[in-house]
Amino acid sequence: MSRSTFEKVDILEKKIIGALDKQLLTTEAGEVFSCIYLGSSGQDVVDEDWDAITRGMQFAVMALQPVNTTAPITDDLWLAALGKWTQGIMGPDWAVYMGLWPLGYTRPAVMWRVTNIDVQALGKAVYEVKKRFTAHIIGADTNQEHGGVLRLVEELGNAIKIPLNEADRRYMTVSEPKANIAADPLAEGQITVTLRRRTARPTEETPTINQVNFKTNMR
Repeated sequence: MSRSTFEKVDILEKKIIGALDKQLLTTEAGEVFSCIYLGSSGQDVVDEDWDAITRGMQFAVMALQPVNTTAPITDDLWLAALGKWTQGIMGPDWAVYMGLWPLGYTRPAVMWRVTNIDVQALGKAVYEVKKRFTAHIIGADTNQEHGGVLRLVEELGNAIKIPLNEADRRYMTVSEPKANIAADPLAEGQITVTLRRRTARPTEETPTINQVNFKTNMR
């Protein structure tokens, strides 16, 4: 561009950001990543040979999972139950994933992953399991993303328990839901919550005492 058209450079920069920032990129192998705008790289420079103004722009391509890891987490019953509950809260327009972003993920979406597990004995007969979960929320735009974070954290705050197995009347207790709107949705995740559940220790079966005989020498 002519070095006299700084305004046109600004317009072109906005168009490039709109086309690439937080957009999904698909490789030839079908792997999908998000492109994140990091800001300008240095000051505008005049290219004498081209008689043009140049402006450097920095973008990062980000993904949480290794490129070849595509399988969702299905063996964790707590994670599956939390995902099912989340789908009911967010509705059919939102995709919900467990453990990692799969190849070809769509927006808007929520991805839950386990970040910490703690087991605490509460006595000889009972122990408590605590699991800390992190939610990554991405929207089609900033407003949808912000709204998704607010809706999910508010519902977690209102929820006392989340069903683990309704048929068996087993539930997980919700505690410490927190949201950080400014957190990176891909690298960090905006919501954390702890789910707790008390479980009785298994007991060994012992022979039943049917009769006791005794004598006393007391007179």
